[in-house]
Amino acid sequence: MEVGASNTADVPQGTESQGVKGAHPPPTTAAAAEEEEEHAELTTFQCRDAYVYRIPPASTIGHRAELWRVDDWDAEVAVAVVSRQEECWVRLLDKASGELFAECPILKGQPLVTVVEPVVDSSRYYVLRIEDRASRRHAFIGMGFRERNAASDFNAALDDHQQHLRRKKAADEMRRQYAQVKLARRSGASSDDGASSDDGGSSGRSHTLPFAADLALKPGQTINVSLPSRAVGGGAKTPPSQRMVAIAAQARAAFVAPSPVKVGSAAA
Repeated sequence: MEVGASNTADVPQGTESQGVKGAHPPPTTAAAAEEEEEHAELTTFQCRDAYVYRIPPASTIGHRAELWRVDDWDAEVAVAVVSRQEECWVRLLDKASGELFAECPILKGQPLVTVVEPVVDSSRYYVLRIEDRASRRHAFIGMGFRERNAASDFNAALDDHQQHLRRKKAADEMRRQYAQVKLARRSGASSDDGASSDDGGSSGRSHTLPFAADLALKPGQTINVSLPSRAVGGGAKTPPSQRMVAIAAQARAAFVAPSPVKVGSAAA
């Protein structure tokens, strides 16, 4: 008993609870999860075969890839399109080390061609506006893909981001208009309640229904209804009373007994 007691006393207090904490970390809160989701980045395009060029000034009709010496590139890079909520970047990564070579941020609220401009003589080459993160200084470089399909997927990724921005802008505008209409209705209802309370009416009834008109017949009142008459036998139209008399006369004539025949005259 004494040995067991001494062993228990030798164990530092709080060691067992600390071990439990280490084995089971506290759960992540909802606020931390939302913050992590806000900072999460989504890669919508990747290509490992692309090239970077030094480009001459643009001509009057735009940039031409035939003036770049496309077989003599400055660097071979991988390209990625990365988005985070309303932000988007075109990132050029060093193909050997994977480190960031250059970055082209997509400017919100400006045309896409101001930062990613296709050349006029090819569908595989572009002019990118790259920007330094620290100094915010920018420059223009040329970028080209080896495969035409990669260039098409690159365009699709950028277009998807632009459509996302347009849909979000439309949704925000609809939400703003709905809030204004809701506020106007609420203010109108409160003003109607105030007017009814000033008139001595019930404050819970904001609108009063009008009285319905009494269309019932008074005692002694009659209604004359004119029925259209039809022609009898294709002739002129006759009043209903005369038509009934004519029908009754025809019925009586149909059932009149035949006149008797004299036998004597028949033998003669």
